[in-house]
Amino acid sequence: MRDTRCVFFDLDGTLTDSEPGLAQAYRYIFDKYGIDIGGRDLRLFFGPPITQCLAPYFATEAELMAVIEDFRAYYRPLYISDNSLYPGIVEMLYTLKARGYTLAVVTGKPEQSAADVVAHFGIRPYFDGVYGAAGLHTEKIETLNHALKLHNCRPEHAVMVGDRLYDLEAAMLAKTGGIGVLWGYGTREELCAYDNIMLAASPEDVTNYFS
Repeated sequence: MRDTRCVFFDLDGTLTDSEPGLAQAYRYIFDKYGIDIGGRDLRLFFGPPITQCLAPYFATEAELMAVIEDFRAYYRPLYISDNSLYPGIVEMLYTLKARGYTLAVVTGKPEQSAADVVAHFGIRPYFDGVYGAAGLHTEKIETLNHALKLHNCRPEHAVMVGDRLYDLEAAMLAKTGGIGVLWGYGTREELCAYDNIMLAASPEDVTNYFS
């Protein structure tokens, strides 16, 4: 097992199930602006930066920015109300914290929104930091590197835990370990395409890895 000191967690699809609110917000945008996604699974839009999701459908940056603001205004009352913790998350965090690991949230969600969600579900005391997107062009790798620096944690002593390829890609680029979780929005196939320590079918699997 790696000599792990820091464990970084994605938020949406890893700690919380935000699908109901996200799906509703994307449907609102697609209907309002007449966007045809060609039968694509809505879950494909959960994980990447919103700019990456919506940019192909708009001709100018000004249009894109206006639509993103529209999306965020619509989603703002939903990101807590239409969200829930996955079963077993509290027990996992409690155990890892009790074992002395440094825990942090590393998400593509805007940082204040992530902090609101973590506080709402009562899991903020388990985390030594909550780090999210600080601007429209912030990628997961940038946020992960930021967390590593703030916690003075060498990549070989860190593991990134997430449900989408973006999490494991960030882990690979930052040279941390990566755990892909199978209860979120990604597929087994996309998670297997990246170097990782393991695939976890439940939060208990993550806990057991660090035992």
